[in-house]
Amino acid sequence: MRRLYFIILFLVALFSCDDSVKEFNVRYLSESLGSFSNSDIVSDIEFVPLQETDSSMVGNIVALREYDGDWYLLDNQFGSKLYKFTENGKFCSKYSREGRGPEEYGEIYSFDINTKNGDVILLCGPPKLLILTKDLNFKELIPLETFYSRVACYDDDVVLYDPMEANVDYFDLDKKRLATIVDLEQDKTSVLSPMSIFMRDGERLFFHTEESKAVYEIKNGNANPILYIDYPNRDIICEFYREHSFQDISFTESLKYIRPKVHSVICNNDTSFSLIYSDMLYRMNFLNDGKIVDGPLKMFCANPNVIISDECIIGHMPQYSYSDDVFIKGDLYKGVNVKLLSPEYYDVESGNPILIKYKLK
Repeated sequence: MRRLYFIILFLVALFSCDDSVKEFNVRYLSESLGSFSNSDIVSDIEFVPLQETDSSMVGNIVALREYDGDWYLLDNQFGSKLYKFTENGKFCSKYSREGRGPEEYGEIYSFDINTKNGDVILLCGPPKLLILTKDLNFKELIPLETFYSRVACYDDDVVLYDPMEANVDYFDLDKKRLATIVDLEQDKTSVLSPMSIFMRDGERLFFHTEESKAVYEIKNGNANPILYIDYPNRDIICEFYREHSFQDISFTESLKYIRPKVHSVICNNDTSFSLIYSDMLYRMNFLNDGKIVDGPLKMFCANPNVIISDECIIGHMPQYSYSDDVFIKGDLYKGVNVKLLSPEYYDVESGNPILIKYKLK
């Protein structure tokens, strides 16, 4: 009898331990937990005004990357164009070739950069990959048989997101061979949007969509869940989107059925992660002294294509929104070292955005 008692105690302890591990790996979003200020997470702020010339009038940034000290950005306003700027924002080059030729495209949906060789990969419509040099010169065309909306470089190959089937496919660029590594439960709201699907922090690559039950890390040719996502009324909301197409949902209904979307993953270490996500607001969710903190992100980086690069949150703002007073008056950035733009900046009229680098503590 005594032996049976200890066996029962052992099983209870085992399953209790397993529950705590599962609970630790679940992030409950859209609920304010604790509070934080910008000075709690950011040490410095720098600005990069993007030079405007006749060849570099940027309309709307839908994707942004940093590579080898330069900025690459995709602009899909009034046609698709890819720009390259220096670290300080000086215009370098542009790839703008709409048409039906082998080096041309109807639209650029997404792009990424192979950090091993500097190749720039454009995902275009009609379905194909255009490979450019780091200076944005044409290098190679690879036709695709399936429509994809997002691309990310992985080792020397790429991963692609299919919004119609809610799949992530691994594509071998040499063998031109596909293999599905993530197969999600599809709902009826798979549409093109400016939101991130693939996210990076350094060399680590992550994946999340609104219908995903988890944030995945793509590693060793597989997609492994690192955090499971939960939020209020999740089952009811997911069921609603499985039954209703995007075009059939009214604005009022969309406000009733809000589900969070992760835009960036920040690696604190191998097993601890912070999230930038949006519901009605842009928010940050992170661990602090073993406790989850979740609250509104009061920064200009709050946009769908915010990225993490070199331990910085990178966002952008319209030129007309910039003012020294926004960053030095009041308590919003109190305790943060803000490197304001030089007075000469005000002598230059530009409609191009300003990139903002928030250095993380």
